[in-house]
Amino acid sequence: GKAGAIAAQIYLKQGKAQEALKICEKVVQTNKRAAYASDMAPFYWEALIATGKTASLPNMLNRAISSGNRTISAAALIARGDLLRSEDKNMEALKDGYLRVVLLYTQEADKQPEAIYKAFETFNKIGQTTHAEKMRSMLLKNPAYRRTEWAKKLTSGN
Repeated sequence: GKAGAIAAQIYLKQGKAQEALKICEKVVQTNKRAAYASDMAPFYWEALIATGKTASLPNMLNRAISSGNRTISAAALIARGDLLRSEDKNMEALKDGYLRVVLLYTQEADKQPEAIYKAFETFNKIGQTTHAEKMRSMLLKNPAYRRTEWAKKLTSGN
């Protein structure tokens, strides 16, 4: 669980998605629920997307979204956005992923900034600059979000 999550996160930050995936798969072998209801799950999903092994991912995300755990649900909606965006389905990524978190999971303060940032990026990508600007100011005006890595990405421009 926790150790797997930390190790997977470190590998992903280093761009070693394959290593992260190995760790997550080991954990999931002994605990199936870890794939959709654990601290590790979001890193597992990220590793699956990064390695292109996404066949079983939509099902995992659906289970996580309907799990009743709002933090896991928000993380799963963001991952669904990431998955759709990786398939060049930008409108769906916004509609079925990022914007759901932005609009419906306002209490999830640790997930909000990421969802807002990714919505900003996606709106920009499809040329909807007015919406992108809305997301940008939402992220920068909120004192709680201003110090997050996501807000820093906005201001540093990467």
